[in-house]
Amino acid sequence: MTTESQIRSDFKDNGGIPALVADLLALSVTVAGVYRTQDPADLIDPDCDSPFIDCRLRYHDGSFSFITGDSQYDQDHRGHWGSSCVGLDLTTEEATSIALDLLDQILGAHKIQCILLRRRVIRCRRRPRRDDLNLKQGQSNG
Repeated sequence: MTTESQIRSDFKDNGGIPALVADLLALSVTVAGVYRTQDPADLIDPDCDSPFIDCRLRYHDGSFSFITGDSQYDQDHRGHWGSSCVGLDLTTEEATSIALDLLDQILGAHKIQCILLRRRVIRCRRRPRRDDLNLKQGQSNG
């Protein structure tokens, strides 16, 4: 089972926060370029006042992937994920905040999976109750 420290180490080995911040800033420039060349109405969510693009950070089998675009097209759902969105004019501080949030989401998903796996193991290892034993022996508990 992967540990939180292993995820953090793998993240650092994959460039860490600086590399992810660079990817987020580059994505913001791409959003701005698309915004200038297309009809803004096609890019703006009715619930949002500026164009943006969805982005996700995925951790699976010791490596990280930075994925952009609509998540409904994601084919592979394995691993732990963090998601956010990037808009126009993203500052380095905003990109750093998003990068840290994506990593925190991955660590949170990992922690939840560990808890669920422990519960499953505990549930499978529990001792049979006396009623269960009586029913197996053909006695009623009645």
